[in-house]
Amino acid sequence: MKLGEISEIDYGTRIVKKSEEGTIYPVYGGGGETFRANSFNREDCFVISRFGMSPECIRFIKGEFFLNDSGMTLNTKQKNMLKIEYLNYYLFLNQERVYLCGRGVAQKNIDIEAFNSLQIPLPPINIQEKIVAEIEVLEKKEEKAKKEAEGLREGIEELFKKEIFNKFSKIKIGELAETSSGGTPLRSNFQYYENPTIPWLTSSEVRQGNIYKSESFISELGLKESSAKLFPINSVLLAMYGATAGQVGILRFEASTNQAICGILPNERYLPEFMFYHLKFQYEDLLKARTGVARDNLSQDKIKEFEIFIPPIEEQREIVSKIEKLEEKINQLEKGISLIPSLKEAVLEKYL
Repeated sequence: MKLGEISEIDYGTRIVKKSEEGTIYPVYGGGGETFRANSFNREDCFVISRFGMSPECIRFIKGEFFLNDSGMTLNTKQKNMLKIEYLNYYLFLNQERVYLCGRGVAQKNIDIEAFNSLQIPLPPINIQEKIVAEIEVLEKKEEKAKKEAEGLREGIEELFKKEIFNKFSKIKIGELAETSSGGTPLRSNFQYYENPTIPWLTSSEVRQGNIYKSESFISELGLKESSAKLFPINSVLLAMYGATAGQVGILRFEASTNQAICGILPNERYLPEFMFYHLKFQYEDLLKARTGVARDNLSQDKIKEFEIFIPPIEEQREIVSKIEKLEEKINQLEKGISLIPSLKEAVLEKYL
């Protein structure tokens, strides 16, 4: 049946931040939270974007919130024919069909007539209830796994700090290891980028954690005639500029970088994995060391002066081993979480 024949649209309400901003309930439209208000008009429901649509145009918002006029929700016209939870799940799992109802080039806005004309499979109400029940079981499983993974992440940081903070003497990174930064060959010299064979990393790639590949490359000549340099395997890379400042990764292959990255070169006094976790868990402290007009950049000098706790190498290995075991549990949970969407789709396929 057509969507408009079995459901009705409940539009959000216009709200003006200047006169109605509050502190309690988040205000949503078709995207993320925009500000807070002191009243709410929705609770625990799926929201459909009306304006500025993206392919992810339907989202579930948990708790009490205020929905503005950039979003809308649905109600059933006939409860004996349509369970609204079934409709919401169906649309959420088929939201590419909703996105195709968008009109516009620079910005897609939903065409209500096209939206209401969507054909929706309508099985008997008892089948709808089965679909909803099975999907809800999967969602509870997903929520449990996410909470467990988050608890393990918090546990890793607590474990690390408990094992080393204030138990060992501090040392400046510059006293522990050699550091260096990269460079960018002149863009105007095409020879520096012709037949490129040298991996060349930018700061956006540092956040990967373990870094196994590069998106960009430069030529041998570009490496030779610029301040770019090859960093050895197991160098710890730290992003220094802008939004990526403080992000840290371990280089797992030989590569060069641009000047926005500081490389901490490996030696026998520290494990790269230990340094990685240490800097990762001191992210906020690293950001406090930023300089510049907008205080958004780290410098190699500041990184050299940054102090860390360094236990004996064997204790570093023990700590890293404990963390890696917990991270493996997190990875297994995340693999299970990643399968949930396809399992939900399989529920629809089974009954429809």
